[in-house]
Amino acid sequence: MKALLKLEKLDSLLYEVNQSDWRSLNWALKPSMLALIQPKFLEHPCEGVRLIVASCLCEIIKLASLIPPYNDDIMRKVF
Repeated sequence: MKALLKLEKLDSLLYEVNQSDWRSLNWALKPSMLALIQPKFLEHPCEGVRLIVASCLCEIIKLASLIPPYNDDIMRKVF
């Protein structure tokens, strides 16, 4: 699964990002942030894809803990 490999790479890269870099990286991560909250990923039939998406979202939320990365409606969908 090509999507799973790309998501695993994204998860790995997000893990390496320093929280203090968030403001400067926010613009670069915006496409990934928007893609991850699409129903095709949040409701994907493959459990592995959903797991990696959840891990990526956790990393983004951790990085942006001082500045919420998503609005309340999107956060409800994620959780």
